[in-house]
Amino acid sequence: SSPLLRKLNETGVRYSATGYVPHRQALAEMLAADVLLLQYPDALNADTAVSGKLFEYFAARRPVLAVAPPSSITRRLVTRFEAGVVSDPDADSVCNSTWNLVDKWRRNELPTGCDPQ
Repeated sequence: SSPLLRKLNETGVRYSATGYVPHRQALAEMLAADVLLLQYPDALNADTAVSGKLFEYFAARRPVLAVAPPSSITRRLVTRFEAGVVSDPDADSVCNSTWNLVDKWRRNELPTGCDPQ
């Protein structure tokens, strides 16, 4: 397991990684989660490509941890709509962003997710 998952296990923070599930179950999982992870690759067209999953996350009104290159539209949308936290796609940035969210979760100060307006 990764260093981040080991640290999460040590703190008692619950997380789940389900792999593929039917869409209905995926929606139920999204709505039950405290934070949703969206990992966007630093690849060709990352600046302009947007995953449909991002809009599902916005609709779920759960905070998003978006791991995406600084120039990506995904990152800009999460920031613009104050829908969560963004992170560069490197281990240190992801770890720092995750711990930032854990601290907010412990203080009951998580972002509220995307405002439907």
